[in-house]
Parts: sequence; structure tokens; C-alpha cells
Amino acid sequence: MLKRVESDQSERALGITKIEENSAAWKINNQKVEELEQTKIELERQIEKIKEILDKPEQERLSMEQFLNLSKNAEDIVKNGNANVKDVICRLIFTNFFVDSEKVTKYRLNEPFATLLKERTFSLSRGGGN
Repeated sequence: MLKRVESDQSERALGITKIEENSAAWKINNQKVEELEQTKIELERQIEKIKEILDKPEQERLSMEQFLNLSKNAEDIVKNGNANVKDVICRLIFTNFFVDSEKVTKYRLNEPFATLLKERTFSLSRGGGN
């Protein structure tokens, strides 16, 4: 997206020199070049923000209190939440989903959910001699 904005901005900036400065076409193109510059600045800011998040994955981890609150209230939050809330919860719990044409076929969990599921599965699969 950033490359496309930069390309469009460059083409318009180069083309504007061929247009008479007082014409409506020049004003429209000049305005578009300025808008593209603002879009470019915003995209660069978003890229930097994403890079910061990617450079510090430990900030995505939940504290024990956050984890306990989430696990206690997850069902109600998901049922009553909007799409953004559901997205945030899914990102906290799941690393990946594998989907076929209709349903989730496989998933990967973030910690501590992965460990909890593994421990629960292990505990449930033990023989009757606890």
C-alpha cells in the first residue's frame, strides 16, 4: 500500500509540471499530491507502530490476573462483545487457525493456554489409579 501511494504521488508530482499552474487541473493534482503525502506519513507511522509491537512480543503476554479474569469471563465477553473485542480475545488465546472451506480444522494456542490444554489432556488420559 505504501509503495502504491509513493508511486501515485511521484507520478502526479512529475505530471504536475506539465500543467499550467493556474488551471483547475493543476490545483486538483496539487491537492491530491498533498493528500498522498499525508497518507504516506500515516502509513509510515502505522508501519513503525507495528514494527515496535513485533520487536516486543513479550508485551503481548497476559499477567496472571488478566489470564484469570479472561478465563472466568471469556464466554460472556465473547457472546456480548463486538467484532473488535472478539478479535482481541482470539489473538490472546490463539496463535493460528487452520480452516477448510467450512470450519476450523486445527488451531494453535498461545501460552499459557497451550500448557493448560496439554496438562488437562494429560490428566484426563491417565488410568484409573490416581
